[in-house]
Amino acid sequence: EVGQAGERGEPHGSANPLTRDEVARRRVVGGAVSGYKHKQELQATMERRAALQFIRERKQDVTDRGVVLAEAEERCATIRGYIDEIDTKASQMRAEAQALFEQDQFLNRDRIRMMNAKIAALEKRKDVEQQNLEREGEVEYLARREYNNAQIEQRRVEELEPELLAEEDEASAEARILAEMRAEKEKQAALRFEKLRTKRVKAGEQRKAAVDERTKEVAEAAKAGRVAAIRRVKEARERQAASEAQFEERKQAERQRKVDALLKLKGNMDSVSDHIQGMNERKHKRAKALEEKRAAEKSEILAAGGNPYAVWRQQDAERKLRKKEEQRRAAMKEQENQLLLQMTAEERRRRAADEVAARNKEAMKEFQKEMGGQARREKVRDYMVERTVGGKDVLDPTGREARIYPSKVTVLKDWKFGLGTDPHPEGATPGQDVPPGMPRGYEK
Repeated sequence: EVGQAGERGEPHGSANPLTRDEVARRRVVGGAVSGYKHKQELQATMERRAALQFIRERKQDVTDRGVVLAEAEERCATIRGYIDEIDTKASQMRAEAQALFEQDQFLNRDRIRMMNAKIAALEKRKDVEQQNLEREGEVEYLARREYNNAQIEQRRVEELEPELLAEEDEASAEARILAEMRAEKEKQAALRFEKLRTKRVKAGEQRKAAVDERTKEVAEAAKAGRVAAIRRVKEARERQAASEAQFEERKQAERQRKVDALLKLKGNMDSVSDHIQGMNERKHKRAKALEEKRAAEKSEILAAGGNPYAVWRQQDAERKLRKKEEQRRAAMKEQENQLLLQMTAEERRRRAADEVAARNKEAMKEFQKEMGGQARREKVRDYMVERTVGGKDVLDPTGREARIYPSKVTVLKDWKFGLGTDPHPEGATPGQDVPPGMPRGYEK
C-alpha cells in the first residue's frame, strides 16, 4: 500500500495507519510479543535507513556546495569591486593629468610624470586583480557546476523520500505498538506476581499464626516442670525469627544493591553527558574565537592587499603540519617504548630458555649417571634385598640346596591374599629377617 501511494504521488502519511490487531497478528506468537525479524525484513530495514541517510547526505552536500559557491561569488564580487575602484582612480588621474597638460605642460611636467607613474602602478595592480579574478572565476565556475550536479542528484533521490519516510513511520509505529504491548504484558506479569506475593504473605502469616498457636499449646503443656521443652520451643522460635530476619536482610540488601546499581548507572550517564557537553562547548568557543580573530584580521589583510582566505588556508595548513609532526613524534616515542618492551620480553624469554636448557642438561647428566653400571648394580641389589626372604642380595644356584623354589625364597603373597589376613608367611614379610630356627617357607 505504501509503494502504491508513492506511485500515485500521494503525500507522506496518507497510507492507512497500522492497527494493534495487525501488529498482534504478525508479532504475537504463542501469547508472547516477539520482536524477531526475518533476514529479508532486516535487510529491507537496513537498506531503507541507508537510503534515508544517503538522501540526508545529498541535501547536506547541496547545502555545503551552496556555501562554497556563495563564498566564491563573494570573492569574485570583491575582486570586481577592487578593479572598478582602480579604474575610477585611474580615470580621475588621467583627467587631472590631461588638465595639467593643457594648462602648462612645461610647468606641470613633474606632477604629470608622477601621476603617470601612479596610473602605471594602478594598471599593474589591475592586471594582478584581473588574474585573481580569472582564477576565482574558474573556482566559481567549478563550484557552480558541482552545485548544479549536487542539485540534480538530490532531485533524483528526493522522489523516493516520501515512500521511504512512510515506510520508516510505519516501522516506528509498529515498534511503538510493540513497546506498548510489551509494557502491558509486563504490567500483567507484575500484577500476577503481586497477587502471588500477596498470597504467599498471607500463607506465611497463617503459618506463623499456626506456629504461634502450636507454640502456645506446647507452652501450656510444658508448664508443669517441663523446662527443657520450653527452652527447646524458645530456641526454635528464635531460630525461626533469625531465619526470617536473615531473609528480610537479604531481601533489603538485594533491593539496596539494585538501587545502588541504578544510581551508579545514572551518575555515569550524567558524567558522560556533562563531559560531552563540555567538549562541545569548548569546541564551539574555540571555533567562535577563531571566527572573531579572522574577522578582525580580514580588514588588515585586505588593507595590505592580501587574500585573507589564502592566508587562513596557509595558517590551517601550518597548523595541520604541526599537528602531524607532533603525532609523528608521539608515534616514534610509542614505537621506541614498544621496542624496549619487546627487547625486555625477548631477554626474559632468552633467560628462561637458558634456565630450561641448564635444567635439561643437569637432568641429562643425572640420567646418564643413574644409567651407569654401578647405578644399575645398586638398583638390582636393592630390589633383591626387598624381594627375598631374609633380605639376601644374591641367590646362589650352585650352593648346597638341591633345588631352589622361587616361592620358598621370595616374599610372594600366598593363598591367604584377599581373605583379610596377612598374605605373607611368617618370616617372609618384606624387610623382615627370618627368626632363628624358623624354616624358609610355608612349613608352618
